[in-house]
Amino acid sequence: MSDHSAFTSGGVELAFTGTLHGLTESASADEWTSMESVVDLIHVTYYPIDSNFQVEDPSVVTDDLQALVDKFSAPIYLQEVGYQSSSTSNSSESKQAEFFCNFFQAWDTHASEIPRASILRFNDVSQSSAESTATTYGVSGNQNFIEYIRTLGLRTYSGTGSDKSAFSIVDQETEKRGW
Repeated sequence: MSDHSAFTSGGVELAFTGTLHGLTESASADEWTSMESVVDLIHVTYYPIDSNFQVEDPSVVTDDLQALVDKFSAPIYLQEVGYQSSSTSNSSESKQAEFFCNFFQAWDTHASEIPRASILRFNDVSQSSAESTATTYGVSGNQNFIEYIRTLGLRTYSGTGSDKSAFSIVDQETEKRGW
């Protein structure tokens, strides 16, 4: 438990969840900071994309995680981390692999502030599943969003699936840490 343990309820830690950019860069970022005093944990989803679901450069992860730990003192749990590989999103399998390589290096730098991280998806999803998700989020037919959702996995979807380049990076990085 954190120093904020006075706010736990029945042994359950209190937290809030936000996107990395929403917590650090949005107009309401200061409101999130003020709420930190009443929670034990900060949960964050992290996908380095712009408002059109196009990827940011894989190198941004270093500055992004630094901005996050500079903003909050409570333990930060990255509950979702992902980087799509679709060319529609200005990405590729090699960019996705580069992102995860950079992610583990940046995470190592901040391991004491960010004790846990979860990579969102092992496998890509089908086109129909991605389209259904787009409908659920109210962006039916938005090909950029669909491709973002469809290609977040470390393995492809079609047939029996195959490892993408990022899979071997994640495998190597987790093995280095004895996981």
